[in-house]
Amino acid sequence: MSLKKVILVFTIIVVFSLLAVNTHFTLENKSRLSGAAVTDLPPPPSMPSFEQPTTSDDLQYDVNELKSKVNEITSVSQRVSGTESELTDVKRQLELLEDKIESAGYYETPGSAGGGFFGTFIDIILLLGVGGIIAYMFLQKKKQEKETIDAIKKYVKQSTQQGYRIEQIKPLLQQAGYTQVEINKALKER
Repeated sequence: MSLKKVILVFTIIVVFSLLAVNTHFTLENKSRLSGAAVTDLPPPPSMPSFEQPTTSDDLQYDVNELKSKVNEITSVSQRVSGTESELTDVKRQLELLEDKIESAGYYETPGSAGGGFFGTFIDIILLLGVGGIIAYMFLQKKKQEKETIDAIKKYVKQSTQQGYRIEQIKPLLQQAGYTQVEINKALKER
C-alpha cells in the first residue's frame, strides 16, 4: 500500500473517530444543558436537616435512574458500533475505488514522473481539511465546556445568595450530572 493510501485511510479513520466522539460529547452536553437548566436543578437542601430518610419511593426512584443510565449507555454503544460498520464500508469502497483507478492506469505509483504539483496540492488540501475539522471540534468542545461552567457558576451564585454553603451545593450538582472536574473549575473561576 502506498504512502498516500495509508495517509488517506488514516485520515478517514481519524475523522470518523472524532465525529463519533464529538457526537457523543455534543449529545451528552445538549441533553444535560437543555434538560437541566440552572432553574431546573434540584433546590438546595433545607437548612435544618441535610440528610433525608430513605423510603421505598426513594429506592424506586434510584432504580429508575439506574435503568435510564443503562439505556443511555446502550444507545451510545449502538451508535458507536454503527459508526464502526460505516467506517468499514467506507474503507471497502475506498479500496474498490483505488483498484479501479490503478487498473485504469491513472494511479501514480511511487517514483513515477509527473503529477508532482497536483499530488502535493491534494495532500495540502487534505491536511488543511483534517486540521480544520480537528480545530472546529476543539473549539466546539471549549464552547460547550464554557456553557457548562457558566451554568454551574450561576446556580452556585443563586444558591449562596439564598444562604446555602458550597458543601451543600456540590452534591446537588453531581446529582444533576456535572462532573467533579466541572464543579471544581466553576468554583475556582467564581
